[in-house]
Amino acid sequence: MANFRELTIDEITQLRQNGCHSNEWVRVKVADPFQPCHYHDCVFIGDIRLGITEGSLRGLGGLDFPTGIYSATLRDCEIGDNVRISHIRECIVNYRIGSNTCISNVGSIICNGRTAFGNGVKVNVMEETGSRINLIYDKLSAQISFLQTIYAENTQLIEALHNMIRRYAEEHSSNTGEIGSYVTITDTTRIQNVRILDRATISGASALINGTVGFRATVGCNVIAENFIISSEAVVENSVLVHNAFVGQASQIRNGFTAHDSVFFANCHMECGESCSIFAGPHCVSHHKSTLLIAGYYAFFNAGSNSNQSNHLYRTGPIHNGILEHGCKTGSNSYIIWPAHFGDFTLVLGKHSRHPDTSALPFSYAIGQPNGETLIYPGANVKTAGTIRDILKWRIRDKRSHDIPKLDYVNTVSLSPLTAIVLYRALSVLEQIEADENYDYPRRHNFRLKREYIRKGREYYALAIDYFMGETIVKKLLHTPLNPDKTLWEQLQEEPVNVAGDWADIVSLIVPESKIKDIFSSIIDGTITSVEQLSERLNYEGSQYDHYAWAFVCHNFNKCYSVNIEDITPEILVSVIDRWTESVRSLDQMRRDDAMRDFTQQIGYDTDFDSPGEWLDDSMINKEFNPESNPQIMSMHNHYVQALLDAHQVTTELKRTFNINDNK
Repeated sequence: MANFRELTIDEITQLRQNGCHSNEWVRVKVADPFQPCHYHDCVFIGDIRLGITEGSLRGLGGLDFPTGIYSATLRDCEIGDNVRISHIRECIVNYRIGSNTCISNVGSIICNGRTAFGNGVKVNVMEETGSRINLIYDKLSAQISFLQTIYAENTQLIEALHNMIRRYAEEHSSNTGEIGSYVTITDTTRIQNVRILDRATISGASALINGTVGFRATVGCNVIAENFIISSEAVVENSVLVHNAFVGQASQIRNGFTAHDSVFFANCHMECGESCSIFAGPHCVSHHKSTLLIAGYYAFFNAGSNSNQSNHLYRTGPIHNGILEHGCKTGSNSYIIWPAHFGDFTLVLGKHSRHPDTSALPFSYAIGQPNGETLIYPGANVKTAGTIRDILKWRIRDKRSHDIPKLDYVNTVSLSPLTAIVLYRALSVLEQIEADENYDYPRRHNFRLKREYIRKGREYYALAIDYFMGETIVKKLLHTPLNPDKTLWEQLQEEPVNVAGDWADIVSLIVPESKIKDIFSSIIDGTITSVEQLSERLNYEGSQYDHYAWAFVCHNFNKCYSVNIEDITPEILVSVIDRWTESVRSLDQMRRDDAMRDFTQQIGYDTDFDSPGEWLDDSMINKEFNPESNPQIMSMHNHYVQALLDAHQVTTELKRTFNINDNK
């Protein structure tokens, strides 16, 4: 921005002729070249800085308008170069406005005193009474929010975390509001104590109070938002109500959705319904008016129509909450009375009022019975087309641009060391239930499991474990140049890491639990002193996933294949990969068969028939709904084809390098 100078007598005279007014023209400073003809019907109060006005700006309607200030009152403002401000019904107060920004037809834009622009706002996540408070800020990640929420009982950790965030909020506080460069603000009634970053668009909003609108974010018609952070590239529009909320990068909150004391992270898409005190991790979706998400933890989640939860048992208040882990779905009309806990990739159908905990049995169907009891089909979701479809779509639906630092670490793997541990435990649980009719694990965890489902459940879990192990081995070999003069273990081993014991899923940041405990210690003892350092450490741990996963496979190699990884030979490794290809083919066939059910159930009609609405016969249905050309089926099948190609490449290289004869 150019240096500023005082106005000349001639410039003041021309400004007055244009209908402009100031009680203290000496406090109005301008940049050269200054063109008074670009200012009409302006009132300048206090200290004003005006940048140059050259050329024009294009509005949202596609028309070009000259830069300058027209019909506006400004108090204590600094205006950048080539800005257009027009038709401000009340005033703009205490704002610094960047270059090439267009503000038109606005009621008021005011910063009235020192404010942190939404940084440091308290959000009562998962419990309305406030026992799991999140302090939000404009660089909040899903992982840091998770630590505040799930580890709330660790008072030393929470105190240290909150102190970091409060310092960040104070460092980003100001008596002056900020509107960045290349911003468009039109047809908006009220903006108060809001920081608006570069290239944001606000069009038709009703009221924005105490918050931040991020880089390239969009706020649309009739939005009312108070105490909020809207992150970069997020879209909030069409009569949305937001109060005490964080909206993550590239998320969309639209079409009458109401969000209260909730946090949404990268690529969430919420429409029509309502949320209260929820943690919505990346890729959560809800599209239906009748859906209420309340007091829950969700990640990579899809809510069916009229999905509801209750957190109030009418005794001591709304103190209850629940967890739907990574990849869960709820069907239409599902209803859960918290507390309850459902394991990864569980499909939840019907009413659940007896507080089930199915976390030990992931990939299940949880079917609510008429009496509110939960019936579990263990492992049934392993074989479904919907599971792989979700996994594949998450990988291509990350809308965060590459030129913007990504706040959330997002790992879209469905099978990991953590799920492998849970699956091994699930096998153990099913084996004990099968062996002992009196084993009361289901009763103690408030669900029911029919004995005839156990064998299939064990098969599905064993298949999933085998798939994870083989996939990790093939991936490792794809990136390992093989040398016939060294043993396989010499070439495959990596720097040792402790992977024994439990693992943690910090919103898809999957690491040995020991690593998270190390981070906790560093936060509490003051080694990590800022949210920037914490984010860097968490992202580093996320970047080590492949290393940690390989260490886990090595640690559990004997458990899965009855041979120590140190003793592995090329021949054994080829047989392991051959075994994996059978798992790949099995999953491909299972999920294809499941997908084909959509096509065997198709109906249709042809309005060219003599009797409109006449049902099509099978031949016509197959012609109209050809599964072979369905993009979802093709995508699923191609995923497994690529896995088989990778396996073939690896086994071919093993045989070539170590001179393995197929006939041996």
